[in-house]
Amino acid sequence: MKPKYILLIFLLLTACSGEEKLIDNFNDTSKALFIYNIDNKASIAKVDLLNGSVLDENILAKISQISDKDTISLARHFRDNIFLFAKASYKIYVLDFNTLEYKYTIDFSQSQSIPADIAFANATDAFITFENSDKVALLDLTNFAVAKQIKVGNSPRSIAAAGNQIYVANYSDHSVSVIDSRTNKQEAVISVAPFPVYVGVRSDGKEVVVVSRGLGKDFTDVVPTAAIATIIDVATRQKVAEIPIGTSTIKAETVLPISSVITNSNYLFVTNGSNLLRINIKNRTAAFNVGKFSYQGLFFNNFRNELIALAIDEQGNTKKINICDRSMGTINYSVNVKAGLRWILPIY
Repeated sequence: MKPKYILLIFLLLTACSGEEKLIDNFNDTSKALFIYNIDNKASIAKVDLLNGSVLDENILAKISQISDKDTISLARHFRDNIFLFAKASYKIYVLDFNTLEYKYTIDFSQSQSIPADIAFANATDAFITFENSDKVALLDLTNFAVAKQIKVGNSPRSIAAAGNQIYVANYSDHSVSVIDSRTNKQEAVISVAPFPVYVGVRSDGKEVVVVSRGLGKDFTDVVPTAAIATIIDVATRQKVAEIPIGTSTIKAETVLPISSVITNSNYLFVTNGSNLLRINIKNRTAAFNVGKFSYQGLFFNNFRNELIALAIDEQGNTKKINICDRSMGTINYSVNVKAGLRWILPIY
């Protein structure tokens, strides 16, 4: 055998030996925008969710178009855009998802319509609800202009898209409107338990879940009724289940849902500020009490498949967030935060 071939074989054997060092390019990251409201002033920080370290102290300080008095109450992400809701100013601010730079202001101050929520039907169409109206705005995402107003029920709050079907929770009418994005009209109205506050979609898009508060939860003389999770079949637009949000020890009549979220493992989580309740949507199981937790807000991190719970102390101040299992709701780890945190928007 020629010497050059012997050398080549030797090099190959050396490269494949147990001394070879493997390069691991995996980078375990988890970033989010933390939206604060401290002394009626808004601020947004970019934070590492894994350890709570602040990567950018105040995003808003770099955006002259948004005042810190524009209290941000809600944030949504879709494709290359982030939508920030400033309800008191009747505005929605649009930021670039990748650079966090300002892009546009969607202004409803002329009609004094208070934007409540947004759902995205496709790459070009979004639907916005207004809590002091009976209309839903069709938003053209190519130029951020309102193309049409669609009449629904009174005080539409939460909204979600299941394919081309847009479900709107009409808070004051105790109903859900169904808008077909192909016709941009209200095609159906479904009655649900009183005061629906949240609507979400199962991961496969086949069912919609509506969370209703029930009657008598605002210190009135009305006899309280149960908080209910109503499951609706998207194909038939029919109710297929109504599950009380309560247990044998936590009566559904006493539960006042303050935040709800559906994870991609098809579990509905609801907090009443004292307990975390869980319902298996797919199996229609009764509500289960995960435990006593003083949670103010629930969020879902699609990038890491984790439930995020915003915890509060006895004075109502946010002190930490719990990162939880998406199916069980059990705490994986916690991150300390400063007081005043109101909204969490995972970004990767």
